[in-house]
Amino acid sequence: MIGDVRITEEEMSALFPYTKVPDTHLEAIRSRILTRCALVVLLLAVRAIVVIYYPEYHFVTILNERLVSAEVVLEMTQFRLTFAAFGSLLYIYSFYKNLYFRFVNLTVLIVLCSLIVGDFEAFYMLSSFADLTYPAIGMISLRFIIATLLLQNHLDIRRD
Repeated sequence: MIGDVRITEEEMSALFPYTKVPDTHLEAIRSRILTRCALVVLLLAVRAIVVIYYPEYHFVTILNERLVSAEVVLEMTQFRLTFAAFGSLLYIYSFYKNLYFRFVNLTVLIVLCSLIVGDFEAFYMLSSFADLTYPAIGMISLRFIIATLLLQNHLDIRRD
């Protein structure tokens, strides 16, 4: 008798309401989400290029001293780029297939905010907020722009 149980699509969507974004709503916001995703990828690429080719703009104080060695920054950047590539692929796959897109969107947003908070904790421990240069502050502001774009995607998804 257990093997004869058949659940309809409507019953499944009632049991698991967050597995899919309603198709009509997703079609209405698809272009905005794709535009923001393209901007996020572009900003991540700009950050990566600046960190790899111009490390003097990353974590440098006005006293011209590095807060972290160049080797540590390069290793951390490579790890985060790999992590970002995997997260981006998961995000885009979830978006196109509309499978757990709400959950994936929120997870990516939480992970990004956790990385930002972790970096600020490191700045706080080093007591170097006041000594950061303008390019370093610009690199930090790129993170906030990326987080804001992902937050806008999340808010658009939640409005159904």
